[in-house]
Amino acid sequence: MVNTISKAEQFRVASIDSKTVNLLDENGRRLSLALAKQLTKTLGRLVVGDIVLVADGQVTQRQPRQNELSKQRGTTSKSFHQKGKDQLVAANIDFVLITIAADQRFTLSMVDRYVASFSIPNARLAILVTKADAPESQRIYDQIRAAHPELQVLRTSIYDQHLRTRFGRAFPGQNTFTLLGASGTGKSTLINYLAQTDLQTTNQTRTGDNRGKHTTTASALLPIAPFGYLIDTPGFKVIKSADFDPDVAFPAIIELAKQCQFSDCRHLSEPGCAVRQAVDAGALDPAVLLRYQNLMREAQLDQRRHR
Repeated sequence: MVNTISKAEQFRVASIDSKTVNLLDENGRRLSLALAKQLTKTLGRLVVGDIVLVADGQVTQRQPRQNELSKQRGTTSKSFHQKGKDQLVAANIDFVLITIAADQRFTLSMVDRYVASFSIPNARLAILVTKADAPESQRIYDQIRAAHPELQVLRTSIYDQHLRTRFGRAFPGQNTFTLLGASGTGKSTLINYLAQTDLQTTNQTRTGDNRGKHTTTASALLPIAPFGYLIDTPGFKVIKSADFDPDVAFPAIIELAKQCQFSDCRHLSEPGCAVRQAVDAGALDPAVLLRYQNLMREAQLDQRRHR
């Protein structure tokens, strides 16, 4: 596409390949510009969701980011521990939507990891229990609500004719969403349903474990009227980022820990532990403390690996 813009206009980065940055403005106009090395040196690395100014066929400025979303990159695929550097996947997000499929294996520890990894500044995190027509969807919904009452949780099914209405009520106004979740949780199918058109290709899940193939291979900013924009990201097996912080997922324990006798209390058998006292008094579920301690051990192991 030939660009005829002479004065600076605002666009968002919709997608990026090795040599091209694809842009989108609020009116749906698209531009494809060469991704020059000099541009990267001047403005820093661009990422999907960035807000940029364009003049005379060039990106001239990148606006300050409201926030950044990243995930850990590496080679290990069967463990939550993964070596490697952080991979920036999106920027300027209003809602981080975590998809958890009701027909796949579920644990509360999975939700804890999502909250610990992807609670980012200036954005709200919400859980979408997809495939809500599956028998386990209500149980999963109830467990998440009980364990994390601070989170917004929405059950979704493409067979629900009122889903778009319910989605709009849950997330009113024009927002930028990003969908994160394991492969096979129905992210691309959900995007197509909300957009009322086939924006993304979809794949069948594997027979036996209902796990999916990686339908999305790169991040992309997609317009979904009337809700705003949605950043679709590749499915991943490792739930972890460089900003992984177990404390974020357990605010009740962190509040209690302020009353512990020792500031470095691990809430095991130390004297004067307010957290253990709350467990003994029945004010704190011991299962919650166990999940917190397991997550803390994982974080400590990660720190040792990356020293």
